[in-house]
Amino acid sequence: MIKMKRVFSIVAKVLIVGLCLWVLVSWCDVMADNSKPNPQHSKFNFFNVLYPNVRVEDCRVEAINHKDNTIELVDVNDDVWIAEVDNTVNYHIDQIVTVKFKEVIPTDRTKDEIIELKV
Repeated sequence: MIKMKRVFSIVAKVLIVGLCLWVLVSWCDVMADNSKPNPQHSKFNFFNVLYPNVRVEDCRVEAINHKDNTIELVDVNDDVWIAEVDNTVNYHIDQIVTVKFKEVIPTDRTKDEIIELKV
């Protein structure tokens, strides 16, 4: 019985250390990739596994509609997105905005939904 507890304790410690190392390496991957214009993280990254259907891209503000409180965004693939915002005063033409998309259909980027904007 004591041997089983010791084996279980060793296995638990190894799993915890492995998980901590995975989180640390994933965090380093995110920090290193965020210095690039459009970060692409590994599919084995801890945070991609945790949030599998979310992608982040930098988009450029193309147009602002003050009447409807919407902005038109263009991503690196020249796809156009319309986002409703609280206050259009915070945005200006050619401003770069970090956009978090939820992938609705993984094979079709045009169906993605904007879930967060960061100025």
